[in-house]
Amino acid sequence: LLGLPIVSTIDTQIRVRNRQYVPSAFIQDDYRFSNKLTLNLGLRYDYFSPITSVNNQQSNFDYTTGQLIVAGQNGASAGLVTPDHLNFSPRVGFAWNPRGQTVISSGFGIFWSGQEIRTAAPLQLAYNLPFYYQPTFTSDGITPLLTVSGGFPPLDPLNAPDPGVTSVDSRLRTPSYTEWNLAFQQGLPSSIALEISYAGSKGTHLQSLVDTNQVMTPGPGDIQPRRPYPDYGPFAAIEDRGNSKYNSLQVKAEKGTSHGLYFLSSFTWSKVINDQPEICCAQPYPQNSWNIPSEKGLADFDQRIRWSLSGDYELPFRRGENLAENRGFVDVMFVGWHVGGIYTLASGFPFSPQIGYDPSNTGSQGLLRPNQIRNGNLPGGQRNPNLWFDVNAYTLPANYTFGDAGRNSLEGPGLNNFDASLRKVFPLVKSQTLESRAEFFNLLNHPNFAQPDPFITDGPGAAGVITSTSLANREIQFGLKYWF
Repeated sequence: LLGLPIVSTIDTQIRVRNRQYVPSAFIQDDYRFSNKLTLNLGLRYDYFSPITSVNNQQSNFDYTTGQLIVAGQNGASAGLVTPDHLNFSPRVGFAWNPRGQTVISSGFGIFWSGQEIRTAAPLQLAYNLPFYYQPTFTSDGITPLLTVSGGFPPLDPLNAPDPGVTSVDSRLRTPSYTEWNLAFQQGLPSSIALEISYAGSKGTHLQSLVDTNQVMTPGPGDIQPRRPYPDYGPFAAIEDRGNSKYNSLQVKAEKGTSHGLYFLSSFTWSKVINDQPEICCAQPYPQNSWNIPSEKGLADFDQRIRWSLSGDYELPFRRGENLAENRGFVDVMFVGWHVGGIYTLASGFPFSPQIGYDPSNTGSQGLLRPNQIRNGNLPGGQRNPNLWFDVNAYTLPANYTFGDAGRNSLEGPGLNNFDASLRKVFPLVKSQTLESRAEFFNLLNHPNFAQPDPFITDGPGAAGVITSTSLANREIQFGLKYWF
């Protein structure tokens, strides 16, 4: 009513214009030793230049001096980092046909991925002083600092105390995935091909996010003066230190179209482990940036089992059969009908038990976890939307400690979904056809639940409770498609 703000924040809203060059070269050839054995060999080279900004509007943090270095000033390069130059990628594979319709194949390769241009603040070097800051003015409720009529004072970096910092390793290591697979393929009667394979990968130097200005030792007292760099606030430090492992058994059966029937069935049994979440998605920070090994666990996208069956079947009505005098009517009414669908069954994605406060008093930006006294996963028969996991399997950490519950140690709801279609093809003149379609998403209207509330501090009736679904209820849509 008085026009006296309590908290006022202004954002400099810089315009970021990034540049990056990614030249690549490769040589590849297939060597056919015989009618039964083919060898695939290749070599690729990738270079990922440092990310630069027009007018050098970015800065990086120097952990030696404890100061920000501005691009293009005092001898600093435009990219502020030194990249790898030896990103060579071998490619080796073979296909062997020992007899008949049997094929054994395998492949190995290394795949590189450079420093990413991330548009979200503050995940790039442009979001640093002196180009970006958010001065905040907080009144004590008695003496006003600003008024609505007076507005903000001129922008001044000195009005941004304890600013946040984004940093990137000054010596970049190019992230890479080493991938390998071995597959056995067998042709079966009725145009069916069966494939059983193993596939694995190893991620090295993956980009991960830590707070290198998090208080190192839990304890009492104000957080800011206890930080390693007390003149700055929390850091978004992008480091090439992440690791991951993936192993899977994959089974696929595919039937080529014959007698009006086609289907594809795919089954995967896999496990993905990494030592930090991906920067792209959920909360990427560890609860303790000084203890990364405690973050090792299932990846957010780990899905242990997944099976899908898709197919299409043309109903066996024949053109004009037994009704030659009504051939046109029969064609329109009965010929060209197809039914199809995709049925998917999958296990749930993992998630972490959490608490809604920071008992460590370290200014953690990560997902704070409780202490664990037993396995929090309930037996399958006891899980329901009203209580998905055992909340009582966890206790609150003591003051000035971190919880010891593992990251992604709980499993969420699985997936059971059937999408179906009914379509009719109407031949027109020459090569023109008209297709009428009816599509049914989640035809069985099966409830597929989202993840439960993971915060044990939310209390009974909320903790462990599911309040939403991951897929919509049954949806039906109709369409026409004209081919010409």
